[in-house]
Amino acid sequence: MNRHPLRLPLFLTLLAGLLAPPHLVGAIVADRPESRPIAERSLQARDEDEEEEDENDEEDEEEGADEDEDDDDDVNGGSGGDDDDDDDDLDEACDEVDDDDDGQEDRFCADQAIVGLEPGASIANINDESDTETIATIDGRAIHLLDLRVARGQEEAKIAELERTDGVAWAELNFVESSPESRPSRFFPNTGSLAERSDTGVSYGLEQIGADRIACVDGRGVVVAVIDTGVDLNHPDLRSRLAPGWNAFTGRHGGANDAVVGSSAGHGTHVAGIVLQTAPRAKVLPIKALDGKGAGQAFVLARAIFYAIDKDVEVINLSLGAADNSVVVAESIDEAVEAQTVVVASAGNSGRAAPVEYPVVLAGVIGVTATDQRDRLPGFASTNGSVDLAAPGLRIASTFPVRSNLPSRHAIWSGTSMAAPWVAGTVALLLDKKPAMTLDQVTERLLATAEPLPTADTGGGRLDARAAVGCGKRGRR
Repeated sequence: MNRHPLRLPLFLTLLAGLLAPPHLVGAIVADRPESRPIAERSLQARDEDEEEEDENDEEDEEEGADEDEDDDDDVNGGSGGDDDDDDDDLDEACDEVDDDDDGQEDRFCADQAIVGLEPGASIANINDESDTETIATIDGRAIHLLDLRVARGQEEAKIAELERTDGVAWAELNFVESSPESRPSRFFPNTGSLAERSDTGVSYGLEQIGADRIACVDGRGVVVAVIDTGVDLNHPDLRSRLAPGWNAFTGRHGGANDAVVGSSAGHGTHVAGIVLQTAPRAKVLPIKALDGKGAGQAFVLARAIFYAIDKDVEVINLSLGAADNSVVVAESIDEAVEAQTVVVASAGNSGRAAPVEYPVVLAGVIGVTATDQRDRLPGFASTNGSVDLAAPGLRIASTFPVRSNLPSRHAIWSGTSMAAPWVAGTVALLLDKKPAMTLDQVTERLLATAEPLPTADTGGGRLDARAAVGCGKRGRR
């Protein structure tokens, strides 16, 4: 578990796991009941030459190349769940600014600030005194998103003024991310953008971490919040295993099939499928905090985390990251840790020499990097002191929204975003077996049972779900 000190409040939310438009799997898995326990599943055989292909894939990933924006729209658009960007109130309200015009990691929502209040302070009084206006509030917390009502370029001066105002504990800009080349959301392909046919949506990762040999538990009774781009709520592999979702941009509630939480990006759907491969009877709570392009805001992400805490979820999966810290996100993580909620986050896709990312390095967060089928670190996998564990993250098969131009409900995708949900699912199995486990006990168990790796910077090693849970096919609870 990481114990990184709090840094200056600069937050840039984005997908840590989006490496490339996924290779869509041509064949839909038929006959895989949604409620079938892991132990009853058989991992279908993969191509005999896949290991050789992986080596070529890894070289391609280290090279990196942007996909054409129109191609991204073709892959990420279509049916299978409305991204509902037109209804994303806070997304539309954010007019991004790059304050030094360098295109690098300093974009924020123009004319906006996030403020935390001292106990007993009134936001109405602060607005009157500061000539600001409330845009949104995080339920149950004295945290507000404000319209600064200043000219562009005057935001930081207004922030300084707010920090001197009686009743204001802290204030910061509402930072966003727009995927410059050095960031993890920069797309690059594995083997190309053509659809890749497969007979299964179940990943090799299931067997590699030993979760296919666990029979004593299946995650039932445990809720995992997937804070991401949303989930395809009508996906046949997922729909019966989703809790009613929520959109952190709009603050809108919805049933399990409410398209307001659905995603056209597919990232959250892919992540949710990995959680449920590992813990097939767990429930996934989809919370949309990233838009269809994988971008978000500090305020929206914190709002999503606080919502998950209020819903008493046991596990939160954050397959996203940022280059710098944010006060509001750090406060939400602190509250999650205090509530004994297990937070799992991806380490990022900027390689081993890249700076640390947030929130993965914050105290109490379980940080996860990616390995391949041979337990090697792919070139994209970040480490840099932010990693507690490694898990499969290269060429992972999972659920994906069906597209009219590529009719498939499963896809192969790579990234540390794909590694984190194996750990989140394993935590669900642990808490199914021993619901009274504390956050520290869960973390210690995962580290103590991990498979040691010769590769440096993988924390305790590669996740071993079977060893962590402590029972195989003949085990008993």
